[in-house]
Amino acid sequence: MARSFTLGIVIVVIAVVGMAAIFVAGGAASTGISNIVTSTGPGTTSTSTAPPVSSLTGPAPAGFGQSVLQTHLQKLNNRDVPGATADYTANAVMIWTGNTQGLGGTYTPQGAIRLTLQTAIGAATSLSYTMSSFNASGSTSNANVAEAKTILNFAGFSHILGNFNGTIVATYEYVNQGGQWLIQQENSNYTVFNIQFSQGATTFPQWQTTGPPLPQRYSESPFKNWVYFYGGAAAAIVVAGYLSTLPLVFYVKKRRTSNRASKNRPQ
Repeated sequence: MARSFTLGIVIVVIAVVGMAAIFVAGGAASTGISNIVTSTGPGTTSTSTAPPVSSLTGPAPAGFGQSVLQTHLQKLNNRDVPGATADYTANAVMIWTGNTQGLGGTYTPQGAIRLTLQTAIGAATSLSYTMSSFNASGSTSNANVAEAKTILNFAGFSHILGNFNGTIVATYEYVNQGGQWLIQQENSNYTVFNIQFSQGATTFPQWQTTGPPLPQRYSESPFKNWVYFYGGAAAAIVVAGYLSTLPLVFYVKKRRTSNRASKNRPQ
């Protein structure tokens, strides 16, 4: 029994230390999230379907036209996430606003964009982006920058959303790097996003039905991120700590019974 008591004390100490380490790690992970995702959560729904006014007033540079963006859209239609990601610069920024079905936010750099695209199109079994309008412009002083204003229609199917379709008013800022036009910044306003199956709301928006842990699923709450990352391990430690106290409880109970019996024994 003395050995069980000692073992119980050791396990309790380990459980307490482990729990403290998890809390510290959870806080550190939550702090680091802000370096990946600038903002998360659904935005407001916009009703505008007109492309914004171009910030570049010159003609489109040579070699830049609708085919550049069409190539990118075809990769999305093929659910080619690595290929679509390669169309962005290393430090690109992707901003999704409007009715994004929970994926609204600002994503940078290229790695975060890839994770977002994987979440957005990875579960789709069919997908089609088409352009209903396209306008290209360039700079009067820099032939290596260009801008594309477009209205996109999309439709597809996934097991999570069912049949879906919508409209995006988008602006793509391009730069020419080594003879290749790459997206430096994307601003996509999801003005319409219709889905067949409602996902429902939850106080833990990062608890989605499929997919690995992704930055865009993190919460702004450090506690919720701690539960997301370490909830299972924390629960295991709590159970282990509880079980480890049983020998101590039995030991104390036996000592009390023994002391009570010795007091009642005739002298």
